[in-house]
Amino acid sequence: MKVLFRADAGPEIGDGHLMRCFALACALKDNGAEITLLSAPNKSQSRALWQSHFKVIDWPHSADLATETAALLPYLETESVDALVIDSYAFDAAILTQLSKKTRCAIFNDLGDVDAPVALVINQNAGGEDYAGAYTRAEKTALGPAYACLGSQITAQRPCARRGILISFGNAQPDGLSKTIVQELRAKDTSTMISVVAPDDITITPDALLKRLSPQPLAPLLAQARGAIIGGGVTALEAAYLGTPTVILPIADNQRPGAGALAGAG
Repeated sequence: MKVLFRADAGPEIGDGHLMRCFALACALKDNGAEITLLSAPNKSQSRALWQSHFKVIDWPHSADLATETAALLPYLETESVDALVIDSYAFDAAILTQLSKKTRCAIFNDLGDVDAPVALVINQNAGGEDYAGAYTRAEKTALGPAYACLGSQITAQRPCARRGILISFGNAQPDGLSKTIVQELRAKDTSTMISVVAPDDITITPDALLKRLSPQPLAPLLAQARGAIIGGGVTALEAAYLGTPTVILPIADNQRPGAGALAGAG
């Protein structure tokens, strides 16, 4: 079975789409699927992770989605793709309808804003169950955290001693956010270890109790942290799975519903 993934990633939106697709791809591979990813060229760690496990094809994401669709439709046929998994906010119902005529399609959708005749819709966010009525044209739905695509790097973590605060907003964090949080924390507490994971172009000066870390797998850091201050994307679900006390600061509108549902659940 050939499964093709098309997922967004980059400085503007972070790596959450690629990471949840990676978890799903690994599960499909374990069941015998042949996996390929179409991804815009970038130097992110998540793309490097994909390249170490699967075939990755440079696939520039066009601002004109009609142009990309025109290239994708014949690719599905030429490569005899059995299933297409899309994790992108750009694909609307009309384009998904075209693609579904060529192969079975599954989509990740966070906001209940696309109702298309696809084989499967995954909304893994807290509160995803509330969107059951938004996907009337889908054959099947997988809604809520029970269907969260969490990789083995998260599920393999074991209880350990916890210390310090982890701050991470991925590659898409607003300018100065991590630095401002560190300053506010230090103004109130000078004795707690703080670890900040941020892109290399963000300036944060380390000290004896402040570790400045380049982007890296967060699983062990989340498991070891006494608390975390993070965005409201996939990392928030990972922290919830690991039982890490968390302050969530949504850095994109699509993160707000899930963050609110997680807060409501306690």
